[in-house]
Amino acid sequence: MRQIDKYHWIIFTSVNSVEPFLDRLKIAGKAVVDLDHSQVAAIGAETSRRLSAVGVAVAVIPSRYQAEGILESLDPSVLAGKRVLIPQAAIARDVLPVKLRESGATVDVVEAYRTVAPVFDATAIRQCLQQGSIDMITFTSSSTVSNFVQLCGGGSLTALVGTAAIASIGPITAKTIEELGGRVEVMAREFTIDGLLAAMIAYFSGGKN
Repeated sequence: MRQIDKYHWIIFTSVNSVEPFLDRLKIAGKAVVDLDHSQVAAIGAETSRRLSAVGVAVAVIPSRYQAEGILESLDPSVLAGKRVLIPQAAIARDVLPVKLRESGATVDVVEAYRTVAPVFDATAIRQCLQQGSIDMITFTSSSTVSNFVQLCGGGSLTALVGTAAIASIGPITAKTIEELGGRVEVMAREFTIDGLLAAMIAYFSGGKN
């Protein structure tokens, strides 16, 4: 943060990384105005809105709300020789920094936050699933899938959810669902909560998601 003015690009991969970043910026004696020299990219509308709300100008919002969308939106030749900062989750896919480095950029990836499973007794949820009283389970990230399986005692996701349909916010989460033995019946076209909600409504109304 003390050297924030040395970065040409700052890329926020989720809204969860914004608050920790802003907190650290303040601790370092910096302010949002110190980001004015940098180009900022944000994956997702919510991430962009949160940044805009505190006065950070967002230059790039990819149409696809995932790392590949950022790569499609940035010209590799422009990134050669540039310094890029990516504040993200402790456990995250490395496709973005790897590809940016291949384009000639110097990339620093910092741990902005950690996603951990809560201390929670899932007995009641398991009983509801076994009884078939839950119609759908929604997953909004890969970590929610793995944490759900962990909290419910492990095993195949299909066996855990019973008759409940599985809804995914996007293809990355869907891949994790499938890897853990589940089958996705609903997936958002736009990888946001609103997009997931629209897909769920279409599913239950008999339409296509």
